[in-house]
Amino acid sequence: RFMEIDLVGIKAQTHATLTATRALIRYYNITGERYLLDKASETFDLYKSVAMTENYENYNWFDRPEWTEPCAIVDAFMAAVQLWMATGNEGYIDDAHKIYYNALGHTQRSNGGFGLNNCPSGQHEHILAVHANEAYWCCTMRGGEGLASAVRYSYFTHGDTIILPFFHNSRVEFEMHGKPLRIKQQTGYPFDGKTEIELSAGAGRGMIPLKIFIPPWAENYTATLNGKEISVKADKGFAIIILDAGGENIIALDLEMEVYLRENINRKYADNATFSFMYGPLLLGYEGEGGVAFAEKPAVSKSGDRSWTASDGGDQYPLSPVYHLLDERVSKESGYRKQIVFKVKE
Repeated sequence: RFMEIDLVGIKAQTHATLTATRALIRYYNITGERYLLDKASETFDLYKSVAMTENYENYNWFDRPEWTEPCAIVDAFMAAVQLWMATGNEGYIDDAHKIYYNALGHTQRSNGGFGLNNCPSGQHEHILAVHANEAYWCCTMRGGEGLASAVRYSYFTHGDTIILPFFHNSRVEFEMHGKPLRIKQQTGYPFDGKTEIELSAGAGRGMIPLKIFIPPWAENYTATLNGKEISVKADKGFAIIILDAGGENIIALDLEMEVYLRENINRKYADNATFSFMYGPLLLGYEGEGGVAFAEKPAVSKSGDRSWTASDGGDQYPLSPVYHLLDERVSKESGYRKQIVFKVKE
């Protein structure tokens, strides 16, 4: 019955829609019926193109850009990872990175709870602002599930292969074929592209393939194994490094990160004259009066560890990520506003 619904026509709630999408994926995993997975992919793509805000949050209902809801953001993050697991399409991992940092990472408030925001788009509002500080009766709980899912999705195994779809400072210990295996990861991601992965295992395990996600925006990257640069084979968005489980394994990955301009992600409410600034997976915004328009496509340079500057002739505009960690300024009372959609003057 869900598959028969005109979701846009009835202005369906996106949280309910994405929960049902995850149910379709689960049903596919049980039955193997491909039409279920195809419908889940189709529904998720519809959501992205019609009901996603320009910072990867959600319209609470299709065709009603009134406010966002972390309950749906968590569903979108989980559905993206689960679609990658089912299809192998690395584009869903890229979606998950951007949802995690720019949507889930923006709606978490300074008290740890999760609140609601407005719905910026190419056609309508270009400013990201707080709609409600916290929806403690539902969104805070679902936010906790989202963060727990991010932990769970940090590492995967498939046979003898270890898969890292995300970059997080972490330590993990688990068993493969009854033998212990430990991984330590240190990373500057998402603010820089440097990650070091140390893997140690019991002797006599043989060779272990390690697959590390390479985001589509990282056109150039280098990898070293125990201090020596290596060439790596890429497969479906992942770099594959073969490790000797009985030896020392320290992998250093360096993704080249530059600012790039991104077109509107919501195509229904798009304006081809507008764009947003991205740095790797991070959406950048201008925390000023807003209404900034450029005479031409601006030049952007990094001005600090977590700050950038857009230059337009003699004018300069400081940019910073919408991602934050428990920033007290992101509240309704503070008057927080950040322009995330820009245009070139006509």
